[in-house]
Amino acid sequence: MALFDSANSLGSQSNEDIAEYLTLINDTVAAQDFIGANVAGQGGLFSTKAWKHNGSVFGFINDIPDPTTGLCLIQNASAIQPDASLIGQSIKISLDCFYVHSYPGFGAHNVLFDFGGKSQINAALEDIRHPLKFRINDQANASVSGTPIFLGLNVSQNGVSFEGRTINVDSSDDQQIIALFESSVFKTGLTLINTAQPVLKPYSALAVAAISAIAARSKNVQVHNFNIGLDFGKSATSCKLRHGSYLVIQSDDAINLDNYRWNRTTARLEHLSGPNAVIEFNYLIIGVSAYHP
Repeated sequence: MALFDSANSLGSQSNEDIAEYLTLINDTVAAQDFIGANVAGQGGLFSTKAWKHNGSVFGFINDIPDPTTGLCLIQNASAIQPDASLIGQSIKISLDCFYVHSYPGFGAHNVLFDFGGKSQINAALEDIRHPLKFRINDQANASVSGTPIFLGLNVSQNGVSFEGRTINVDSSDDQQIIALFESSVFKTGLTLINTAQPVLKPYSALAVAAISAIAARSKNVQVHNFNIGLDFGKSATSCKLRHGSYLVIQSDDAINLDNYRWNRTTARLEHLSGPNAVIEFNYLIIGVSAYHP
C-alpha cells in the first residue's frame, strides 16, 4: 500500500479488526461497539465515531472577523480567489491547530502527524517529509500554534500539493523514536531555501523510515489521511492557493461550512448554535504565509 492511503486508516478496516485493535490497546468498552450487532461505530442509534471517518472536507478561514460577532467566516477552499502573485515565491507552511473530538483508546493520545509535500530544489522536484508529535486528550486542542513544517517552499505555476496522515501511537516500544520528533531539529521545521539535494534526501528518507516503522507496530494505527492540491485555476472544484488558514476536517459527510465560524479569541471552531455546541469531528488547520529568511 502507498504510505498516504486512506485504506491504511482504522476506519477502513472491518468491524472485527477494529474491535481487535481496540481490545489490543485495552479500550474494551469501545470495542464492544464493533462486535456482533453492536455497530454504533457504523451509525444507527449512535453517531459515527469521529476517528472512523476516512474522508476530508477542506475549508478556508477568512482572516477578517465579522464586525458584529468578532467571528471569522469559513468558505470551501475551492470557492476562494487564488493569488497568482505567489508563483515563483517562497512560502511558509505551518500547523496552526490540531483538534481531536475522539481518537481510539482512552486518556491522553500520542499522535504523530506525518506531513509530505513537493519542493523545487535545484530545478528538480523533490518529495519532502516532516513529522510532528504531540500529546492530546479528546475534545481538546493540541499544544501547537504556528508550528513550522516547511520553510521556504517554492511555488510553481501549478501551485503546491500536500499529503498528511495522523497515527495514533500506543506502543511503548516506540517512545525513543517518538522522542526524536520532539527535538528542536523537528520543531523548527524543514528549511528548503538553498537546501542542497544531498542534504534533503537523507532527511526525508530518515523520516520515512522512522514513521513507517512506527506505523507497522500492531498497537499503532493510522487514523486519518488527506491529500490536497492548491492551484491557481478557474475550476469550480479545485482548491485554490493564497496566504491564509486552510481547515481540514476528518469527515465522510458533506459539511455546510456556512454553519461554522472560527473564534480567534478561543482558537476554536464554533457552531452557529453557540460556542458551547460540541464539534463532533476531528480537524486541523494548515497555515500558508510569506516566508522571510
